[in-house]
Amino acid sequence: MTLARARAERYCRAFMEATDVVRAWGRILSGYPTALSIEITKECPLSCPGCYAYQPEHLGGASLTSVSDFKGDDLVERVLALVAERRPLVVY
Repeated sequence: MTLARARAERYCRAFMEATDVVRAWGRILSGYPTALSIEITKECPLSCPGCYAYQPEHLGGASLTSVSDFKGDDLVERVLALVAERRPLVVY
């Protein structure tokens, strides 16, 4: 085995094993979300034209201005709780 191949195999093993792929597929086929994309901004001005948040189905019928913002430790705790609840394979 060449040195480059040995390094490549060590590199791949460090990040993913075959069991990881099988486990991931099992979770995907069981209905778990594959990814969770979270956008955290300093503050939303609620004025961007064409914003997806203005679509009525985005919040299940609630108005965008009726939603409260979370800040600081409360925001971090709620994001971590959401990740723990949904258990996605990756968080962006």
